[in-house]
Amino acid sequence: LPIVFSLLLGEMTMGNADTLQVVRWYLILLIFGFAFLPFAAYVFKKSSSAGFFFGEIIGILTVSLISWTLAHIKILPFTQLTIIIVLLVCAVTCYAIKPLRVNLIRRLSEGSTVEFMAGEQIIFALVLTLLCYLKGFLPNINGQEKFMDYGFIMSMLRSNVLPANDMWLSGHSINYYYFGQFIYALLTKMSSIPSGYAYNLSMVSSIAVPFVMAYTIGCMLTEAAESFSAYNNKFSRFVTGILTGFTVIIFGNSHSFFYDTESTMGQTILKFLEKNGVTVGDYSTFFYPNSTRFIGHNPDLQKIAESGETIHPGDYTIHEFPFYSYLVGDLHAHVVSMMVVLLIIAISIVMIVKAKQLYASMIDDAIDDPYNIMSFGLGKKLFMAVFSSSITPYLLIVGVLLGI
Repeated sequence: LPIVFSLLLGEMTMGNADTLQVVRWYLILLIFGFAFLPFAAYVFKKSSSAGFFFGEIIGILTVSLISWTLAHIKILPFTQLTIIIVLLVCAVTCYAIKPLRVNLIRRLSEGSTVEFMAGEQIIFALVLTLLCYLKGFLPNINGQEKFMDYGFIMSMLRSNVLPANDMWLSGHSINYYYFGQFIYALLTKMSSIPSGYAYNLSMVSSIAVPFVMAYTIGCMLTEAAESFSAYNNKFSRFVTGILTGFTVIIFGNSHSFFYDTESTMGQTILKFLEKNGVTVGDYSTFFYPNSTRFIGHNPDLQKIAESGETIHPGDYTIHEFPFYSYLVGDLHAHVVSMMVVLLIIAISIVMIVKAKQLYASMIDDAIDDPYNIMSFGLGKKLFMAVFSSSITPYLLIVGVLLGI
């Protein structure tokens, strides 16, 4: 279904040749999801989609980290064959471990699991394809710091050795952090998609992947609330997920929507607010970097005291993230790492819910046994229960992800 939807949308928007490249890229990402599905389903046991989409990201990051390490310590070169070998070993390991396999079979036997998995993938395929169509209006790898980002990727595509060669300083390795570009260089090598296509697919994926991850996190939060007796159904879950995706990816920096002089709708809203007594600042001129400096700057919070001294009562924050970064289109570390951060958040939610459920059950036991409710023994038991539910393999995974 996701492939069919992608083909249909792509055919209507950008034609057959480009659509086939998008589907090819989508299938490569999907392979990582299937390879790590047993592991993801075990980590996200309570997720209605068995953590399938998170599994794609876990897979990409794991294979990237192992390939990076093997190339750096000169055990295996950074080639397509190495990537495939690492992916196959990881996949066999995931399916060979019995608890992971048994849990996966149990989850897949629940009829709704595959339905939710397909739903996530359809959303991803549609968002990815639509963003590729929009990117097609300005596909040039030119301006800002795109030369550098593309140069890093090309350096790793041309060479099988790490650290990667600096494309500007012959005989030296890159003096910069480039693991984010390495991840997409790995996907480019594995897919054999031409680098010009792959760079734009990478930039688009850096938006589409976090959108669906945020969607899934929104769904997880409704499911967690349901486990504590809150109302939840498929529709409310879907709406919450979609709103979470838009809130995280787009609403975080919608400054240009309102203040761009060519944004008719945004300007209309500002004029309406101003007419009703809201201080909205200056919207008569607009230069796109303004969208990084609006907190404290517009409206300007600077005040002049009676003594003539300038007072800065506000927080003059530089804030571009994330939507402004997407508009600029540079494939930087802070853009690529959105998927890492969201994965940490998702695992943290699992840990918190697990600890809270355990704590709640202990409190219920205490209420049933009121004579022990204030005893040292019960307090110690509660502390050890919460502690043991927190110090788990989940914490190790979060540690590795923070390292990435």
